[in-house]
Amino acid sequence: MRMMRTPDLLRRWRSLLTDDSGAKLLALALAGVLWAGVTFLGSRTVTAEDIPVGVSNLREDLALANPLGPVRVRLRAPRSVLQGRNPADLVRAFVDLSGRGLGNQSADVTIVPTDARVHVLLVLPERLLLTLDPVVQRTLPVKAVTEGTPAPGYRVGAAVSTPATVHVRGALGRLQATAAIEAVVPVEGATAPFEGEVPLRVPEGLKLLLDHVQVTLDIVQAEETKTLGVRVVTTGSPAPGTWVRALTTDPSVVTVRGPRGALEARTFVDTTPLRLDGARGTLRQTLDLVLPAQVAVVGGEPRVQAQADIVPIEATKEVRAAVQVTQVPDGLRVAKVTPDTLRVTVQGSEETLNQLRDEQVTYGISASGRDAGTFTVRARREDARVPDGIRVASVEGLDIAVTLER
Repeated sequence: MRMMRTPDLLRRWRSLLTDDSGAKLLALALAGVLWAGVTFLGSRTVTAEDIPVGVSNLREDLALANPLGPVRVRLRAPRSVLQGRNPADLVRAFVDLSGRGLGNQSADVTIVPTDARVHVLLVLPERLLLTLDPVVQRTLPVKAVTEGTPAPGYRVGAAVSTPATVHVRGALGRLQATAAIEAVVPVEGATAPFEGEVPLRVPEGLKLLLDHVQVTLDIVQAEETKTLGVRVVTTGSPAPGTWVRALTTDPSVVTVRGPRGALEARTFVDTTPLRLDGARGTLRQTLDLVLPAQVAVVGGEPRVQAQADIVPIEATKEVRAAVQVTQVPDGLRVAKVTPDTLRVTVQGSEETLNQLRDEQVTYGISASGRDAGTFTVRARREDARVPDGIRVASVEGLDIAVTLER
């Protein structure tokens, strides 16, 4: 083999670089190498999750019976394209339903990059099962739903929508599965009723012929249930010398329901006044309960049976009771009694004690079975004798000496 001399080699390279066709071929080769380097060395492979699938070329009289599930796409793109972007934003997915009719079927998923520098590597799943239903129109009721929470102590009440129904268009299956169209009412921090125009929440795959309705929504104070004691209110005074020893009701407690603010600090509920003017003994009367606004008795009437027990005012009084010796044996007589009076404390009404005299209270000692001479007994409360309506509280604790003679 003949060796090429160095000058010859240099002449060949010079010819290649100066010739137009040769220069173009070299430039093309270098560009390919550069593209490959940028593409494969500067790219990343990522997965776009939950890509929604749209529909194209579907007949106007048909609609999807159920939403299409999402797909997952494996893709490659330059790092500069992926920088700061969600992979799901780099592709669009759809199924072409040209020429399709009613019923169950499947369709290929088509992926279209939103950037020409994005290359799709894999789609899962590649085909989707779907059902096509006829498009129909129906009238559905409007249901008010709240967004947010009323102020503390308040709750959502009744709602009225105008109009009460709306026309809805969509797939037969979806309409059959939709009970009502929701009207979204904002109630965050509300303390007063709402009245105004609100948007309708459109279910997926359905179309509304009206997008707003007028809604009136009550915002009322939140209710609670609480058991309260019953307190009898009285007016006037009982008869002179008497007092009300006890006030009772039947029932003694009641369960009420009402706004939390009206019941929170309450432990009892009052009655209408019970008139005591000049009353004596036992007084019974049916009284109404005085309830706050919007408060009601649970499971019963708002009234109770009240009873007042009126008794004399009691006092005490000290009297001197004469000592009386009884049942003296025959042939004997009482010669001496020491002491011959005792201090006795009695109880009773003021009126009765004011009329009581000392001589009406006595202290008795029995001399039955005694002989002549002196005997001594200890004073006891049980031996004091008083008129009816008066009680003996105590007697002076003394020894009483009795002398009997023939």
